Amino acid sequence: MKRFAITFLIILFTVSLAAPVFAATWFIASDGSGDQPTIQDGINAASNGDTVLVGPGTFTGVGNYDIDFSGKAIAVVSQFGPASTTVDCQSNGRGFIFDSGETSSSVLQGLTITNAYSAVQGGAIWVDNTSPEICNNVLFANHAVGHGGGIGIKKGTPYVHNNTLVENSSDALGGGIALQSSAAPLIHQNIIAFSSAGAGIACIGGVNPTVSCNDIYGNAGGDGFCGTDGGGNGSTDPQFCGVTGSGYLYIQSDSPCAPGQSICGSLVGALGVNCFTVPTEENTWGAIKELFQ
Repeated sequence: MKRFAITFLIILFTVSLAAPVFAATWFIASDGSGDQPTIQDGINAASNGDTVLVGPGTFTGVGNYDIDFSGKAIAVVSQFGPASTTVDCQSNGRGFIFDSGETSSSVLQGLTITNAYSAVQGGAIWVDNTSPEICNNVLFANHAVGHGGGIGIKKGTPYVHNNTLVENSSDALGGGIALQSSAAPLIHQNIIAFSSAGAGIACIGGVNPTVSCNDIYGNAGGDGFCGTDGGGNGSTDPQFCGVTGSGYLYIQSDSPCAPGQSICGSLVGALGVNCFTVPTEENTWGAIKELFQ
């Protein structure tokens, strides 16, 4: 009987080691009624492999700016995409911070970040010697006194793709994205447009990004880029549906960033087609007058 009990315990222990560990999902609601009251609280509660699922609405206040991944291999993802979920920093600080050894298993996806501010570098997102994945986000009207109004990257190899960066600004370099200190990110299929101060992409020092399939257009400090040209980059009006300053950043059906139009054959930026161009035709003044007779 004793031998049976020992054997049973050994089998039980072995089975427990082999049993899968299911990742948790932490839902964050804009009114604070979710599993945790703020996005930062959700990250603090999460363990590696978990998802912090951010619901629709606008997130403001302490815990919803200067949001630090704290080195965790987690995904912070919006429930319905960037058109539904906004992190409004109200000029209190940055949006998100990656400076604790994050890897490609740390993912930020599907949020709009606006009114973020940094007195140093990286207005909406700051990446320091880490390599997260940053995708499908809208960064609108953010500012840094230093480099990188939208995203500032110092060292690391982050994967920055399918984001829309519009009307961000920097008092130094890089209204959209600024790279420094041997940063080597892959920057792929982003729209970087209409930075009100600073270039679309700026490089400081020995950096070597790979830049491919981006539309870099209308930036006050220029639309060039540095590093390795991965091909497919252009500088053409992305043709947003909304007027300048509206933040309505879906694209027209004939946009060069639309899946059927882009040189890379797939969507450039975070938001898809949601309006159509109105066809026009030339006419004479006489013909126009006849319409009112």
